[in-house]
Amino acid sequence: MNTKALIVKSNNLVEAFSDMTTNEAKIIAFLISKIRKEDNDFNIQGITVKEFNELLNIKGTKTYSYMKVFAKELLKKTVEVLFDNGDILNVNWFQYSKYINATSTLELCFNSYLKEHLLILKNNYTKYNNTFSIIFHN
Repeated sequence: MNTKALIVKSNNLVEAFSDMTTNEAKIIAFLISKIRKEDNDFNIQGITVKEFNELLNIKGTKTYSYMKVFAKELLKKTVEVLFDNGDILNVNWFQYSKYINATSTLELCFNSYLKEHLLILKNNYTKYNNTFSIIFHN
């Protein structure tokens, strides 16, 4: 697993992580780090049980059950995006989640309303690596 993953997101999303558990924030940051600068649309993101365990430091046989429950809970997470003009957007982080039993993989796709905050970033964004060294760009 890439432990030096770069996370880049709109500054409007910086506060969105404050209402999450540590594990939820880790998974979302991991999935954001899989977005490539050249992506024009959200790709379906996957996280294997092995990656899930390593990222959350989980050991034991209950991982598969926890991952399935975690996927449902993650779908309930909303993000509030504040705009300079006073508009507020409230959406779920993900369009859907799917646990694929054959490969023990959790599949997620970011909500298309977050496209301008995770994909099309020209200014007013934050990028950091897994050590949370933060660099603001205005």
